[in-house]
Amino acid sequence: MKRLGLRYFRHRIWLAVVAAVLATVLVTIRVSAHAYLSRSDPAENAILDVAPSTMNLWFSEIISPEFSSAQLINADGHMVDITVRTSPSDRTQLILDFPELPDGVYTVRWRVLSEADGHATQGLIVFGVGPDVDLGQAAAAEADTAVPLPEVILRWLMFNLYIGLVGAIAVNYLVLKPAAYPPHIAKALQTAQRRILHLVWWYSLLAFFMGLAWVSWQSVLLSESLPEGASLLNIAWQWLSQTRLGLLWWVRQAVLLLLVGGLRQLRRSDVPQFAVVSASPPSLPWLPPITGVLAAALLLAQSLTSHASALTPNTTVAVIADLFHLLAAGFG
Repeated sequence: MKRLGLRYFRHRIWLAVVAAVLATVLVTIRVSAHAYLSRSDPAENAILDVAPSTMNLWFSEIISPEFSSAQLINADGHMVDITVRTSPSDRTQLILDFPELPDGVYTVRWRVLSEADGHATQGLIVFGVGPDVDLGQAAAAEADTAVPLPEVILRWLMFNLYIGLVGAIAVNYLVLKPAAYPPHIAKALQTAQRRILHLVWWYSLLAFFMGLAWVSWQSVLLSESLPEGASLLNIAWQWLSQTRLGLLWWVRQAVLLLLVGGLRQLRRSDVPQFAVVSASPPSLPWLPPITGVLAAALLLAQSLTSHASALTPNTTVAVIADLFHLLAAGFG
């Protein structure tokens, strides 16, 4: 019996290893991290004879039109009124329309939100107009490119909750099989199943509330690129209703609510739902497989908001590889 159990665990370990290798091999192109500036026209540190009427910025990922902005600052540190828009034909392009600019040194401060992974990035571009300009006279400006600590913590917590949730469900489906063991061992395994179901329920509930915290943080972060006085509630609704990331947030929250309800029903059931020893059939035989499907859907939604979703032209392959990577992490 021990030898049979050892073979079973080895088989599962090899499956996890194979899934991890596939996730590594399928993607051979390096995925960019966040929406960073790829190039600009005029270029950085350019000195122009004639003042430009527009500036074009191209980024490494698709940017959100609603939450992307830019400012033009002259050498005295004063803001110059400009119009900022996104290109209708290129979703990675930000267009700045300038008024007539006198000779001098100018600094463009840009801030964009990636539609792929939800990261906000910002930076500076300095250029000059006129033959005798000195770019060293550019107004002092700062652009913090570091990812804020609250965002790092929130992403880390949500990632680990998702992985723990999937891993716990996988243990109940693939590892704990009381019917394959003698009654005295089967009883202990059924007790373990119940405790794991309790743990998964808490994981799902905590992940749901972490999603609410994530929306709150995004609203605070995005308020920095919108006019002063904008309501955080309105910003949150705009993000949830007008962006791809907001749509995927609704999907994740709905999946988590379904998991919370389904796992609660399994916990309250009198008959264990996973590979029971009893002669009585499970009262809800369809519910355990559905929880597994929901867990996989949760990871798929997570992959669709990862850097893999920004990779072109092999976006589908990259997302599938990222999904395999998450599944391997959960099974491991």
